Amino acid sequence: METVLTGEDAGRQVLVVRSRGGGVGRRVTVDRFPFVIGRGSRAHLELDTTKASRAHARIQRVDGEWQVVDVESANGTSVNGERITGARALVSGDVIAVGEVELEWHVLSAEGPTDGTETTILEPG
Repeated sequence: METVLTGEDAGRQVLVVRSRGGGVGRRVTVDRFPFVIGRGSRAHLELDTTKASRAHARIQRVDGEWQVVDVESANGTSVNGERITGARALVSGDVIAVGEVELEWHVLSAEGPTDGTETTILEPG
């Protein structure tokens, strides 16, 4: 499976769901802050997995830096395979694991994907 980010995504912060539990290939625009990820109905990105807490992690912007924060979840949050505690800076392409769901973080410029056309993200499996 692949997901394509196009000019429609220009100037946005986007999470791409890379595994089951969140709708594989789904693009989610991160448009409110803090942006809560979890299995609860009040989460901005609601995941369908019992491995995620109701409010598991959040994305925030502090002093111009994008961050993901584990919100004292039972099963932890990882970035690029490394479990985090507290806040961790994010760069485009980072993979955030919430329970068994992987989310790929992208910050797109106002002009859209850097190659001028589209960015293809190949999904695992």
